[in-house]
Amino acid sequence: DTLLDRRMACLEQRRAALREAATVLAQPDPSVALHALAVVSRLPDLARCDDLERLAAEVPATSDPAVLAATAELQPKLARVQALEHAGLPQAAVQLADELVAAAESVADRGLLAEALLTRGRLEINRLDRPGDQEEILGRAFLTAFGARLDELATEALALRMYTRGRIEGRAALALDDLALAREMLTRLPAAGRLRGLVLNNAGAVHLASGDRPRAASLFRDALAEREATLGREHLEVAYTLVNLALVSPADERASLLRRGLQILDRQLGEAHPQTLEARLAASMLLPDPDQARAMIAPGCAALARFAPGDRTRRARCEAVLGHHAAEADDRQVAASAFLSADALLADADPESLRMPAHEVAEIRGRAALYTGDHTRAITRLRDQLARLPASDEWWQQLRRAELSLLLGLHLDSTRDHPAAREALTHAVTDFERASSEAPDTLHRQRLALARAALEIGRASCRERV
Repeated sequence: DTLLDRRMACLEQRRAALREAATVLAQPDPSVALHALAVVSRLPDLARCDDLERLAAEVPATSDPAVLAATAELQPKLARVQALEHAGLPQAAVQLADELVAAAESVADRGLLAEALLTRGRLEINRLDRPGDQEEILGRAFLTAFGARLDELATEALALRMYTRGRIEGRAALALDDLALAREMLTRLPAAGRLRGLVLNNAGAVHLASGDRPRAASLFRDALAEREATLGREHLEVAYTLVNLALVSPADERASLLRRGLQILDRQLGEAHPQTLEARLAASMLLPDPDQARAMIAPGCAALARFAPGDRTRRARCEAVLGHHAAEADDRQVAASAFLSADALLADADPESLRMPAHEVAEIRGRAALYTGDHTRAITRLRDQLARLPASDEWWQQLRRAELSLLLGLHLDSTRDHPAAREALTHAVTDFERASSEAPDTLHRQRLALARAALEIGRASCRERV
């Protein structure tokens, strides 16, 4: 009887998810149309409700009628949050999730609160501008789930916090502490395959961020094998790990890994979906041929402009990468058009609505200013961002400094401040060279070549003047 009750509750949750997905898909919104495949492909799996071992391991539900009534009211709303997120309506998802966390805090059910916190934490796991907020939410989700003896929820929250901590300066050691704890948590789960794949994948991301590419590659391979065995070869999470593995694989292996990962994303999410586009942007940076790179992302940029005109962050990022590839192909007209489009998207955007770090905004706008001639404001903006970056030896921080220093040098050279330009370009070359052994893509090698060329041209010009 107990197993039957739990199975029926599991099925009811799936039915609620289907109902909420149908409601969201009925909205006449272009963004929803763009995300329709994602909403369907991410519906929770029915097979979970047939796993008797996992059903038997569940913590018994409370017998308090008031708590049961509150849980029954809030559970469908949690499903609605996920449907809104998958439909490309993040602001609506965040607003509802915040309301549910507040409501769950007034209910004497730690399990419900843990699920609400984890749902809220998932919404911003890919935000790069506020990792500290993500760490706090996921930390609360972990502790609440752990206290409620909900080991699956606790392990997932821990795996996501590990990933978040790995992207925060000076938190790598804490991220690896989370990895050790997550491995122990996995031993308590009756069926740990899905979460083991998540833990291994996120551990790989932590080691990649720390510069340990061999260890990251090993973990990504283990994650890929685990996810393929547990979820199937066509699952979305398999695609994410394929793209991650491509970042740390030899050049002769990258193309096949990327091709397979992108094929899965195209089928499961659609060619114009933002996550598919993000993967294509990353993949384009691994291609040495700029025309091939442009062809890979140009349709996605056009689809974003059509279906998600309000998504300034992704559109600006897409246009900027398109501009880079056009510049590498020596197509100045297309490069200028792309960078100016990106600049226009960022110039009048509300900073609070941009899901983009300030240094990236400064970089994109600095590149656009090379085409407009607005050197003075670009120099001020770039110097301000360089002053804000930490003096870190982490390779990704070196790349951030190098990118900004390169642009600063180019703008200073255009204003004929040649000594300051040489100093900035020298810093750019030094940082690019220090990070070159860890940088996973072609873009940074191209930037290094540009910085060296600009520095040499400046030296030659100086010799001519002398």
